[in-house]
Amino acid sequence: MAQFFLAGLYEKGKGVDKDKIKALAWYGLAEEQGYPGAREAMTRLTDEMSAPEQDEAARLRSRHQFTENCSSL
Repeated sequence: MAQFFLAGLYEKGKGVDKDKIKALAWYGLAEEQGYPGAREAMTRLTDEMSAPEQDEAARLRSRHQFTENCSSL
């Protein structure tokens, strides 16, 4: 749930600098956790983004997953 709401803050620039790349990365993490609405938010956002921006979001999401996996060792 927190991932989805954090993504929305980045998407809208509320309390943080507006950043579509970080928003998409967080929506992706929320979607992987099965959060309702995350897939729709990702689709909406990717329609507004270039392929390089989407690639950067995927890299951020992968980096976060790697960090999370390492911390549980």
